[in-house]
Amino acid sequence: MSETVAQPGSQPAARPVKDASTVMLVRDGAHGPEVFLQRRVGEMAFAAGMTVFPGGGVDPSDASVALALALSLIHILLCLLYFSFISLFSPYH
Repeated sequence: MSETVAQPGSQPAARPVKDASTVMLVRDGAHGPEVFLQRRVGEMAFAAGMTVFPGGGVDPSDASVALALALSLIHILLCLLYFSFISLFSPYH
């Protein structure tokens, strides 16, 4: 296996910045704030199995503000529905 070792005073190669977005759903719970998180699928190439906020890379089609807002609203509504459904069966109540 090859390994790159940084030399003193050297700068890492610049990488292009990739646009991304995330959604944080927070609500007042009986015992303090509750935050909606997701667990990434174990087979994903990046951050498999990690607990994360919903979100991801920005697609070129997201350049339309109207489309981006509509997709954000859909994601928020889906998360709220899921969050409400799961809380009905939560062992932490």
